[in-house]
Amino acid sequence: MTYEYEELSDRQYYEATKELRTCFRAWNKNSIKITYTGTEVSATAEVKANSLELAAPALTVVYNIDLTAANRDTLAELVAYIDGLADWECELGDQFEGSEASASLTVIGATDVKTAGVWFVQDANLQIKIVLPTVGRIRKIKITKILFVSTYGSGASALKIYKGSTQKWEEAAASSTVEKESSLPALTGIEGETVTVKIVNSAAMTAGQLMVAYEEKLNPSRRTG
Repeated sequence: MTYEYEELSDRQYYEATKELRTCFRAWNKNSIKITYTGTEVSATAEVKANSLELAAPALTVVYNIDLTAANRDTLAELVAYIDGLADWECELGDQFEGSEASASLTVIGATDVKTAGVWFVQDANLQIKIVLPTVGRIRKIKITKILFVSTYGSGASALKIYKGSTQKWEEAAASSTVEKESSLPALTGIEGETVTVKIVNSAAMTAGQLMVAYEEKLNPSRRTG
């Protein structure tokens, strides 16, 4: 008995492996999350003007952190500093870059961080951001649709797309509160690339949503037998 097999073309093979994915983000102000993991029965964190106090037990200050100090004046530096302390954990909010000023944290009184981790905010977050998963080995992605809306009091708003740190696309957003579909014809990412989509406002933002739909496929140029 003889069997015959049809050899798929690269394009057919490519299309046969297609998976459709969607990412969604809503605007938020969650800047850094602080958690106490030690053995004290209670613990608090308090944001003051230009300082952050960590206390364990509650209200017994063990660290008074200067938010304007050169090695802690950005959120990324502050997160790394707190995360390096024994019995404390800290993480950066997914809508922030890490380059924002630590001193812009919103002032808040002593807050329990022992029961559960707590998000501390920055009221002036000007963006919504989606970072697509880094394209995997022999994979390829193509953005197929972007929908977004941004609510702001004044100024302007723009959609920006990056590969790594290089900006590849920019267009104006619609008026405040008006949903818009991007005019981006297509943008692909290949193995090892990270694609980031942002809505960036020039003035304080109060609400917004961002949706990115994309196809993920095997990359025919990396196809092996």
